[in-house]
Amino acid sequence: VSTQSTGEFLEWLGVRTRLKGWSGYRGDLDVRTDTTGRYSYMAHHGDHEIMFHVAPMLPKMENAEQQLVRKRRIGNDITCIVFQDGGQFTPPIESQVLHNYIVVSPIVHKGVTFYKVSVARRQTVEKFGPPLALPSVYERNATLRTYLLTKLVNANLAAMRSPGLASKIAYPAKMAFLNGLVEKYAPSKSRRSKQ
Repeated sequence: VSTQSTGEFLEWLGVRTRLKGWSGYRGDLDVRTDTTGRYSYMAHHGDHEIMFHVAPMLPKMENAEQQLVRKRRIGNDITCIVFQDGGQFTPPIESQVLHNYIVVSPIVHKGVTFYKVSVARRQTVEKFGPPLALPSVYERNATLRTYLLTKLVNANLAAMRSPGLASKIAYPAKMAFLNGLVEKYAPSKSRRSKQ
């Protein structure tokens, strides 16, 4: 993990998880042969298991400008949390799938860590809650963690309802589910012809 404040953020947000042998939700990470890294972070939020694609923890290919392993995972996420320790936010990856960025910047005041939270979303994505306070600076605690995870889940749901993404993700997923039900429960052609 790139900086101390990044590591502190990840430890606060989730649980460091060994990928090889992991039996929970894997978020398209390799849990057999470590091709997508040895560790990641995951969180439980209500009924949701969230596996984070942490860019510095994904394998870095030497002399590869594109960094396809990283780009494939993060570029296919719908919502991305950008932990920004200084500087100005500019979307790090061009993607047809990424629709939301939740930008978190640390502020330490008198030894207490706060996070400034901001959101960037595509115009086709409706606003999603919970709303940001003004100013959107929050003390790092369990309440903020719950707030941030809720914001993340709601960002994904809002994006999946947006016109461009709904046709690419929601409809094909529903069709695959229905086709699976038909294959499992409908009589096969060979069985029907024998009856």
